[in-house]
Amino acid sequence: MIYSIQKRIILLLAAIGVCMLLGLLLSERMDWMRVESLLNQEKDQRAGLLQTALKFKSESIDNFVFDYTYWDEIVDYVKSPDSVWAEDNINSSIPTFDIDYAWVFDVELKPVYNIKSEDTIPDLEAIPLSAEDLRIITDTSKGPFYKFYVKSGDNIIQISGGSIHPTFDKERLTPAQGYFFAGRIWTKDYLLEIEKLSGTKLNIQFADIENNPKDSIILKKFRFINYQSLDGFDDAPRALLRSTGIVNVAMKFHYDARTRLIILAFIFILILTIVSWILIGIINRPLNVLISSLEEENTEEIGGLVDQKTEFGRIAQLINDFLIQKRRLVDEISERIKIETELTSAKERAEESDRLKTSFLNNISHEIRTPINAIVGFSDLINDPRLDEKERLNFTTIITESSYRLMGVISDLINLSSVESGQEVLTEEKFSLNVLMHEIYGQVNPLVDTYKVNLVLHVALKDTHSYITTDKTKLHQIILNLLKNSVKFTKQGKIEFGYIIRDADIEFFIKDTGIGIPRDKFEAIFARFQQADDSLSRQHGGAGLGLPISKAYAELLGGQMWVVSEVDKGTDFFFTIPFKTA
Repeated sequence: MIYSIQKRIILLLAAIGVCMLLGLLLSERMDWMRVESLLNQEKDQRAGLLQTALKFKSESIDNFVFDYTYWDEIVDYVKSPDSVWAEDNINSSIPTFDIDYAWVFDVELKPVYNIKSEDTIPDLEAIPLSAEDLRIITDTSKGPFYKFYVKSGDNIIQISGGSIHPTFDKERLTPAQGYFFAGRIWTKDYLLEIEKLSGTKLNIQFADIENNPKDSIILKKFRFINYQSLDGFDDAPRALLRSTGIVNVAMKFHYDARTRLIILAFIFILILTIVSWILIGIINRPLNVLISSLEEENTEEIGGLVDQKTEFGRIAQLINDFLIQKRRLVDEISERIKIETELTSAKERAEESDRLKTSFLNNISHEIRTPINAIVGFSDLINDPRLDEKERLNFTTIITESSYRLMGVISDLINLSSVESGQEVLTEEKFSLNVLMHEIYGQVNPLVDTYKVNLVLHVALKDTHSYITTDKTKLHQIILNLLKNSVKFTKQGKIEFGYIIRDADIEFFIKDTGIGIPRDKFEAIFARFQQADDSLSRQHGGAGLGLPISKAYAELLGGQMWVVSEVDKGTDFFFTIPFKTA
């Protein structure tokens, strides 16, 4: 059956590919779900274990406070403080209960006694709470016992306290006879003890307490994070106890699962290798025959495939027909290629000529329409009686500038026409070259004020020796055209112009640090109606007449003009005229 091989190949490869993809994705997804479950279970178990460890470590300070707050002797001590009794009873008990600080207050919350264990830092002489805080804590509505945390510098202190009562009042029903507080600073060693009990890594976090970070797991690192709030007497958190741990069981499970996936991938690769070998056996021989027939253009090799009712049989028949037709067409094609080459060359020349003409007409149309539109538009607006004098003056300025611009375009067209028709004549006169150069500097300098461009003038002759004889108007226009061209394409850097005396000629130069001109465009910029890049006429304006007119005038004055430039580094224009002293 025709196309049977194609169907078998497509179905076989599609089935294998889908099975491999689905199997790998499903296996990986199930493995990660199991890892996530193990991490969550371990996180919850360690959170409970941490709570148990904290409760266990707090029992000693709680028992210490409980025992000392219902005792007749401490009631008597508050009323009649005796330092010997305090040292024998309170000081000696602090190491036993692993206590760092102890504070005793009378009924009016005035300090009676305080003590700290040896080598405890910080050395607190008073409880790190204000009198107002103590009054809130000892309020009877809060109960006879108090448990909270306080922050002292970079340390967190666990405080347990209670009201003092006689021995017979174990339930603390009688009025308070004073108040007793004990404190324990959470040192690194203390945290290490809790770490051993909880099996997690602990650290105290003071930053971002208000953001209330949530317990979480980091799946790809097999790590969980639990937070325990260490609250003050007002139930506001003073710090967070951050507990982290790595679940080795989840890590081992993941690595085992990855090993299984690698083995499975190896099996899939093996299967694909076998299938590929089978497919090569099915299609490789016919393809080699077809390729050889095409390469050698020999129809005899595919004779055995033409009779097969498969894709290869149809391809062999098509190749046979193609090779026969090719021989007939080769001669015709060779002849047509020769004719088409000649026609293409002629077409390209015609199209280039048409493109240059169209580009020039578009540029001229744009350069003329733009000022005319401004003149017509603002002339209508200037008659509006609602305009004030400032707006009327602004519109008059625009009309004047547009008129000069239009006059400049028309003058360029007239000058070019005169040069091409040979009607342009020279009018020589005596003048100071230095004065002319300074006049041009004064004209151009305002144009570069808005840019980061420094305009520099160089003269080679002293003012008294700078008188020459030539056509002043044309020389002025050449230099001004070249300078305006530099200003147009230089937005920052420097523009230098001036002249030097070279033998019997005056060599003028205009150098800028602008965008530069490609070397292959040096001739084009002096051609009529062209710029180095047609797109520049849209970006920077201009009809492309300035440089051709300047070059024609330089040659009319008896000199020549050339350019030296490098893209992105700047352009240097040079021209010469005969040095005729006055």
